[in-house]
Amino acid sequence: MNHSGEHIGQTATGNAISASVDEAKTKAFPLALARGGERLRIAAFKTGKGLGKRLGDLGLHKGSVIDVVLHQRNGSVVVSDGNNRVALGAGAAQMIIVMLCPGKSGDNHIATGEKSPGETTTP
Repeated sequence: MNHSGEHIGQTATGNAISASVDEAKTKAFPLALARGGERLRIAAFKTGKGLGKRLGDLGLHKGSVIDVVLHQRNGSVVVSDGNNRVALGAGAAQMIIVMLCPGKSGDNHIATGEKSPGETTTP
């Protein structure tokens, strides 16, 4: 992957080929690569027993639909499955394999910093 977010390879004749990250995301990818506001389905976990159990206790299960509330440059994420929000470090997010779900997150205002109706801020 180059710095502009493209996967680069070569054909048998040596010609460079590239595919955007968005095209690559039609398949499974680590949660650490997701963008804020995306709706995802958990496809698999690449974890040991301990972390897998802990993620399950937090409400993250294979097949669960989650929304990425916040994504940090280092790969850390905050995800929501409705009423529950979970903050994950980059290492844990790298071990959760997800796929894009059709449609956008219902909480896109969170990722963009907009307030939801009736939301107030405290000084």
